[in-house]
Amino acid sequence: MAKSKKLNRGIFIASIVLLVLCVCFDVYYLYFSIFADDKRILDVFEIGQIETIEGDKYNVIEVKYYTNDNNNGYEMFEVKFTSMLDRNKEEIYSQGLQFLAKEVSSSLTWWDYEDFATTFEDYTSADTGDTSLAEVYQNGVTTYLKKKTGALFWQTKYYASYITPQINDKYMVSYNYASTDNFVTSVESTTYPLEENPSMLVNIGEDDYLIELRGNNYISEAEIADDMSYIAYDGSSVTRHRYYRDYNYYTMAYELFNAIQSLPNGTQEEIIIPFSDEWFDYSSYNEEDSSYHEITDRQEYAKITRDIKNYYSIKVTKSADGAQYYGDSLFGKMFNSTNFSIRNDIDSSDYFYGRPVIDCNIENFQFVAITDNYVALKLKEDFIARYLPLKDYIYIRINLTSQDFFSRDVRFAGYCGDCGLEDFNIINSALYPFEEVD
Repeated sequence: MAKSKKLNRGIFIASIVLLVLCVCFDVYYLYFSIFADDKRILDVFEIGQIETIEGDKYNVIEVKYYTNDNNNGYEMFEVKFTSMLDRNKEEIYSQGLQFLAKEVSSSLTWWDYEDFATTFEDYTSADTGDTSLAEVYQNGVTTYLKKKTGALFWQTKYYASYITPQINDKYMVSYNYASTDNFVTSVESTTYPLEENPSMLVNIGEDDYLIELRGNNYISEAEIADDMSYIAYDGSSVTRHRYYRDYNYYTMAYELFNAIQSLPNGTQEEIIIPFSDEWFDYSSYNEEDSSYHEITDRQEYAKITRDIKNYYSIKVTKSADGAQYYGDSLFGKMFNSTNFSIRNDIDSSDYFYGRPVIDCNIENFQFVAITDNYVALKLKEDFIARYLPLKDYIYIRINLTSQDFFSRDVRFAGYCGDCGLEDFNIINSALYPFEEVD
């Protein structure tokens, strides 16, 4: 019984102490809220280059844009992101996005924020490529029900929808490349694709930081009813839809594409581009526990306002030309090919067709004996290997003459059933595709 009384007394004393502490905290918080000066914390991040242990420097972000104002190639826009592979600073890891017009006569065209906020009300299926408007919307918007007020017929629902602008695949395509040697070699990124919003490791002075794009779902339940930071709004008596940017690499690419439109062709320099405080989260490395700790805590406290400023020095190259071959790319590829080239393959007149026209002559075929001196034609393997990966972006024009056969003492018997031409788009080629030569 005595032990029970002592235990109860101990619990009672501990409760009193806890109560006193809570009261003291509340009194302090009340005093702080009423009498303390407002505080404004400013975090400024200036990001430009990273440097390896060997002294090699790389821009964290680099942009290259071929506007095709000269109508001599493809409109192409690229963004490259480079970070340290690890804290040893011995290697880098780069990823990039390439946006290409499908034809030389096409332009880079996105479904933008307004398109999503208005649910594509001004468009039909005729305006799309292989992706339907429903699929575009599904790919481009992530929606969260954040809050409900009222009940039954008087209930109001508040939604936060986050938009990632999407390419219109009727006119353009996009690729995500990756490399560990600054794109001396490159592959399509599958391990850490940019659509998964991977972090970037950079060094600012002697310190290491992780940069993370904030993605979506950053508007809280407490904020949604009164929030005014949305980029579009759609509301009725029973629903409130607010649209925000989904802060990811594809959204950034779209924003950068628009940001450099006003720069003159011929620009080749580092440009300081500010980003709003909503774009990034930063974490610094802590030696004590060997982990990264977020330093951009946006939680709101009474009397404290936190501002985050982001200034990125981005290397920008902008040309009036169109991209003509894989070497024009930051990634050493066009249409995911290290062989793509329209140089020396076509004349400018061929742009009438909207895409490069590749002339196929007698040297591109091998002969398959039929009978006597009759032969059928079959494309050579090197021609197929070079152009088959590009079949959706080129036309093939067969240029043969009767002299091609007479000079070789053979007669033309047509094409083999598996000649290889069936995989390409053929133009200007009759059933007997050669001209008579006297």
